[in-house]
Amino acid sequence: MDAQNAQTQNQVGKTLITPWGEVVEVIRILPNGERVISEETSQADINNDGVLTYEELSQTENEMDAQNAQ
Repeated sequence: MDAQNAQTQNQVGKTLITPWGEVVEVIRILPNGERVISEETSQADINNDGVLTYEELSQTENEMDAQNAQ
């Protein structure tokens, strides 16, 4: 296992804070490095693949912030 792979796996189980202050836990890492926080589809599941990643949730929250600021 190379160093990058080991670093990626160390993120499993870590707690992250979304831009809106929601506490989420990383349950697994996708091959592209995105951190999965839910195995359920939500409105923030951008590609509708049935998994919600921290990156998708953060992007959606940031877009909603931008819309609300207008």
